[in-house]
Amino acid sequence: MKTILFIALTVLLVATSAQADNDPMNINGYGKATWGMSEDEVLKAEQGRVIKFDKPAKYLDSTAPIGINEINVGTDKFKVYYLFDDKSRKLEQVNLAGLEENNELINARTFTTILKLLTEKYGTPTFIKANSNASWKLSKTLINLTHQYIRQIMTQVVISYKPLQSSVDNSKDL
Repeated sequence: MKTILFIALTVLLVATSAQADNDPMNINGYGKATWGMSEDEVLKAEQGRVIKFDKPAKYLDSTAPIGINEINVGTDKFKVYYLFDDKSRKLEQVNLAGLEENNELINARTFTTILKLLTEKYGTPTFIKANSNASWKLSKTLINLTHQYIRQIMTQVVISYKPLQSSVDNSKDL
């Protein structure tokens, strides 16, 4: 009887664990990369998909030395940047930048399409501003969809993933 109970509990634990891993509301990174990984760990986890950039992209206090030159999200093409904190060298954000730049009509459509796809996957956004910004606050990750538009200068759609805790930390003094 104890053996049957042990087996039943083990099966239940494994099934619950597998379900949590497949739960889109419980993501802890982007793709196979998780928050806090080193560059080498991300390269290994995403082997064959992520490359080293010839010239790393520089952001405020982080650098994107690796990424994906082109992926499809729905029908649109994006470049993926894995951002690592300059001090800790740990993964702190992933940005997907639309490759269609400076075309307002296409990027407005792209924003609407990606908004629909993210809503289907993660539910209603926790924040939305018409045709320019939407956010999903998940258990471990914050996803932002932005249509950046400066008239006659630039337009681009960006999807960013970052650990929920960093968002809380960054807003504590507001």
